[in-house]
Amino acid sequence: AQLISLALLRLDALHPKLQEQGAQPQLGDYETIRGALSDSLTEIRNLAAGLALPELDALSPGDAIRIAVSGHERRTRTVVKCQADGLPLDLSIPLKACLYRVVQEALSNAFRHAGGAGQTVRGCYDGAVVRLVVSDDGPGFPAEGKELGNDGLGLKGMRDRIASLGGSLEI
Repeated sequence: AQLISLALLRLDALHPKLQEQGAQPQLGDYETIRGALSDSLTEIRNLAAGLALPELDALSPGDAIRIAVSGHERRTRTVVKCQADGLPLDLSIPLKACLYRVVQEALSNAFRHAGGAGQTVRGCYDGAVVRLVVSDDGPGFPAEGKELGNDGLGLKGMRDRIASLGGSLEI
């Protein structure tokens, strides 16, 4: 982000010189490059903001899920039906972080591939296993015979994150 900011500053310093020289073709290139750098900087800042986790140690697992859901609703202007009561209150921070991140990624996928239609998040606990179900009303995709996560980082990242804590991901 710092290097892109520096490039934008240097590029802006060149702009008056291009105008003085009447370099119309170069001005078009300037605007294209400046637009790409500006968009990249915005995207990097958004990504960096998304990496910061709320203070999970003070939150219940249900609250961590609800915060991920409300953030998604705010960013996408969609509605998510969320039921996250009945989860144990004493989950470790890595487990709460896993729930939080998986909800983020799964809802991002629901928005990207299903337009956010029918998004639902449900967390439950049967006394031994914490189960998180994220669903939508999109067309879905065939999971059989397909290596999970070959088409992108989202599913693979969720699978790896869950497996690192002894869990499993089912599609």
